[in-house]
This record gives sequence, C-alpha cells and structure tokens, in this order.
Amino acid sequence: MRTYLATLTLVLFGCGGDSSSGPAQVDAAVDAASQVVVDAPLSGPDAALDVSSAEPPPDGTVDLAPPPDAAPPDETPDAALPDLGAADASPDAAIASDAGGACTGTSFGPDSYGYTGCATTPVVSPCDDISATGTDALLPDDDYVYVPIGFAFDFYGTPYGSVAINSNGTLHFADLYLDYFNICIPGDNGDGVSEFIAVFWDDLYPPAPGGSVRYLLLGSAPSRRFVIQWKTSPCCSGSDLIDVRAVLHEGSNGITVCYVDTYFADPFSDYGVSATTGLQQNNTSALQYSCDTAALSNGLVLEYSHP
Repeated sequence: MRTYLATLTLVLFGCGGDSSSGPAQVDAAVDAASQVVVDAPLSGPDAALDVSSAEPPPDGTVDLAPPPDAAPPDETPDAALPDLGAADASPDAAIASDAGGACTGTSFGPDSYGYTGCATTPVVSPCDDISATGTDALLPDDDYVYVPIGFAFDFYGTPYGSVAINSNGTLHFADLYLDYFNICIPGDNGDGVSEFIAVFWDDLYPPAPGGSVRYLLLGSAPSRRFVIQWKTSPCCSGSDLIDVRAVLHEGSNGITVCYVDTYFADPFSDYGVSATTGLQQNNTSALQYSCDTAALSNGLVLEYSHP
C-alpha cells in the first residue's frame, strides 16, 4: 500500500507540474509554431488555428481559442483521480515499517545518540503473538533470564548477541538483574544496569495464573526478528493479565513495542500509570515516552528507529 501511494504522488506531481512554468512553456511552443508556413488549408480540429503567416503576431501571442462549435472540455474536478479513501484501511497505513520508516503517527525524540520514536495505533498489531509458540522463560517474581538473540543486534553503537529478559518488563544486554522499582529516565537505578529498554517497566508478576514471559526467533536472515511477550498481572495479585510484546529487528536494529492489552483492572497499574517506557543509553541520556502516566492505551505501538 505504501508503494502505491508513493507512485500516485509522483504521478500527481508530474501531471500538476509547476503552475508558474506552464504558461512560459506554452508560449514557447506557440512562438515556434507561428514560424511555420502552412501551404495546404487546414481541416478538422486544427482549422481554428491560423499559422499561414511566417511572421508572429505583433503582440507575440497566438489565439488558441476553440471554434464556436467545439464541444466543452470535461470539467469534472476529479474525473481522472482514483478514490483514496480506502488507503487508511490498511493495517500498515499508520505504521513505520520495520521500525525504520517515516513516522506517520506522533514522533518523539531524538535522544543525544540519535534514536527517534514514533507512536501509532494501527488496526492490527505488527508484533507476533507467540503465546502458544514461544519458549517459556519460566520466570518467577523479580528475576531474569539471559538468552541468545540469534543475530547481532546493535544498541547504542554496540552489537550484542544475547539479551536479558526481565520479569518486570525490561530488556538489557548485561547479564545482570534490573530491579522492579521503575524510575523516570534518564536516571541511575542503582543496579549497575545503565543501558536498557523499558518495555513496560513496573512491578509485574509473571507467575500469576495464566501468566508467562516468552521469546522466539522468527524469520530468515538478514531480516530476522526476536520477539518477547509478557502476559502478566501486577505484583502480586489480580487475575487480569496484560499483553505486551517487543520485537528486535535484524538489519535495521529497530525496536517495535506493541501494547496489545494494558488493562489490569487495577487503577494503580492500568495503562502504564505506574510504569516507565523508553530507551536509556546511560544515566544522563535517554529517549523516554512515558513515566508513571496512563499513556499506554490498548493498541498503542511504539517504533524506535536506530540512527
């Protein structure tokens, strides 16, 4: 659908042209035509144009008016234009492709390194649902697992081959635990983990009934994606589970985060009101989207583009 729109735009510009140059081009063509001597009488639609003189008229113009009996032109304003109303119905219409395309939603950033963000709410989530196919990390409360990504993923200029998946909604690349107590970023969390992805950083509880944290490598090189999915309640009670997914993209090194369901039935946790989301490079540089505000509505997608 994006390719179609881009092509259409070029056609429209090509047809429309620059209105300031149009008359000059017509006058030049007419001046050239006025130098031609036509010996034979004209007939048909060209009969109204008299070019029998080799000399141009004194004022340098030629009357191109149609004959009195000529049919009026088609004045339908959009007779040659297709209906574009259906374009917005595409699930990808508002998504930056592979976390690296132009943002058609709400942009934020950049941070000091150059990461930029784009927030959209597409019809269909671009993040894979791996709740039935992903590897269960079997995370208890307040823990993490350090696993291979499957490809080299560049984060703030350093390529990593493994990632720490935290029960409390974070990803980072050091084999360390990041505490459940979220802070606004940039900032020092006190755990020695200064570089991380805050997907839905909050005090979460994956051991809840039906809860899990799963991961899965999908696709084929050089465009694979590593997917992580949290289905969990807040700590340490409640039966309503959120569904939050993150995707690390090979090649573009972009990050897609999908907030499929962020409702816990708990006003102290719903929609990210007690969570942090964004990227942190160090204790003084970060790209934060939200902190302790109910900004993570159901269906929200955040795309982080690597510079």
